[in-house]
Amino acid sequence: VDEQKEAHLSSLVGTEVEVLIEGRSKTGHWTGRSYRNEILHLQSDLPPEVKSEELAPGAFVQVRVVEAYRNSLSGKVERVVSEAPSVLRSSGQLPSGDASSKGIAVPPEASKPPAAGRRLPMMLD
Repeated sequence: VDEQKEAHLSSLVGTEVEVLIEGRSKTGHWTGRSYRNEILHLQSDLPPEVKSEELAPGAFVQVRVVEAYRNSLSGKVERVVSEAPSVLRSSGQLPSGDASSKGIAVPPEASKPPAAGRRLPMMLD
């Protein structure tokens, strides 16, 4: 399994992936995850069109993968796809637990548990 994981991560070197920034590592660099849940460590040198204040937890960035490690990747930010919502920029971290308690708008139906005995509709051929 480790060989397959390492081969997969190595195959991503040179490609571009979209990354959700989660926070900073122990060394102070931004880290995030791809849609396939791969961990990416973002290099600190940014292109001139990317402002450091645009990077915050919750922002999506396009990253060119430059190196593969045993369990993660390293990449260079190419551009900001979408900035973090203002509530995340001000807090400096992604919320954990109940999103509504963190000041994030949650639709009323999303905060209610499903009714007892309620089932999803079935699709029949």
